[in-house]
Amino acid sequence: MPKRPTPSLAASLQAIRFQRLGLPSSFPPAPASPIRDSTAPSHSAPNDSHTTSAALVGLQRARLARVRPPHELSIAAELDSQARLIRSVQRGVLAAGVAWEQLLAQSGVAPHLLDAARIRSFRRGVLTIQVRDASAKFQLARLLRAGGEARLARLAPVSLHKVKLTL
Repeated sequence: MPKRPTPSLAASLQAIRFQRLGLPSSFPPAPASPIRDSTAPSHSAPNDSHTTSAALVGLQRARLARVRPPHELSIAAELDSQARLIRSVQRGVLAAGVAWEQLLAQSGVAPHLLDAARIRSFRRGVLTIQVRDASAKFQLARLLRAGGEARLARLAPVSLHKVKLTL
């Protein structure tokens, strides 16, 4: 049967445990429970008070680590992220729009084509241009196939992979 540590040794072991856990050395040990479980053995472990004290220290640390910050109830973060997304889309549309206008001006297309086409969207490298009628769509498609799409990709400061014409 192992010997019980002397009170001074037990106190120094307890002080070392508290120091490792970052707790003050005057941390109160857990009170002994007056109610005993009838199924528990009648003999007690040699370091029962120390084990209970260490368990209490572990429980206190778990409670401190489990504290959650209060929930954010405002929509400010969502509004900020949506505003950033809108600004980036606007920058892309604006840059592609300027390049589109330069392409039409440099290629010398008919003036009625300038009014017939307008930029609808720019997403993921695809510039979508809405055209008023089928004849304008045909003429702009010919312009793009004849090297206009490659020139537009060089003129645009954004990554442009495809130009899509819609009615």
